[in-house]
Amino acid sequence: FSFMKRKFETVLQTRKAGTSSLEISTLGFGTWQFGSKGADDYWGLEFTDELANSLLQQAVAAGVTYFDTAEDYAKGGSEEQLGRALRTLDDESRRKVVIGSKILPNNCGEVRKHCEATLARLGVDSIDLY
Repeated sequence: FSFMKRKFETVLQTRKAGTSSLEISTLGFGTWQFGSKGADDYWGLEFTDELANSLLQQAVAAGVTYFDTAEDYAKGGSEEQLGRALRTLDDESRRKVVIGSKILPNNCGEVRKHCEATLARLGVDSIDLY
């Protein structure tokens, strides 16, 4: 993946998310493919930590601040791998990152339980959007 080693010159614009004070990049990074385990997995590839870390770091360097995941992506593996990748960022870069995750509609009766599981998989104390 030699293209991932390229340095980006352009930084994305940011905007307020709705009427909140949350500032996010105009382009987000969806992590549905994170946590893929190999040929028998849904996407048919093994999405390694090295690849996830590199993509996340390049995205942040290019100005992406919003990262989207969900409890159902790779059965929680996306949240786990995103959490590990976030820990590779320096403190300044990490402070700029906004995390969004989603709950399955069938789980809405137990939002707290599922949110706490998401927090644990990500290894963070809070999620910006849920």
